[in-house]
Amino acid sequence: MSADLDLGAISAKAGDKYSPNLHRWLKHWPYRGAESAPEVFRNTDGLLYIGIVHDDGWFSGALLNTVLCNGVRADIGAYAPPFVAQKLKRVDGFWEAYQERGRCAIDPEHRVNFQGDTRWSADGDSRRCAWCGHVQYRRRWTESVERSGWFDSPDAAGCAAFETETRP
Repeated sequence: MSADLDLGAISAKAGDKYSPNLHRWLKHWPYRGAESAPEVFRNTDGLLYIGIVHDDGWFSGALLNTVLCNGVRADIGAYAPPFVAQKLKRVDGFWEAYQERGRCAIDPEHRVNFQGDTRWSADGDSRRCAWCGHVQYRRRWTESVERSGWFDSPDAAGCAAFETETRP
């Protein structure tokens, strides 16, 4: 690992905001050396990849979500140079953001529920992210739903229909 990526600082033992699976995967990263620390890339579909681009243009790595779910069982694939050039863009400052905010660097929109999630502390209709301080507010609303169904007789309208349609 490179000097700017301190594995001890991003261990799950250092805080719940850090992914234990990502930490284990990084510990088993096969391309050791100062210039081969894995970086995070975003593809044109918005998916995050973790790995390295070799001098010959090939990319070795995995989908970051697969690493978060499977840890060391996440397979590392090799992607040809056209894939790298056309699809991947380095996420600058990712490791600094991850060291500061943990998994919130992966999900800054706060839409994902992580396994063993200790992310939120709620108070009434608001909640605060324990990992980065982000606040969300709950809104409540009522929606009307029109339903129709087919019945054997006009008197059966109050009974449950076998064939029903629901429209928003």
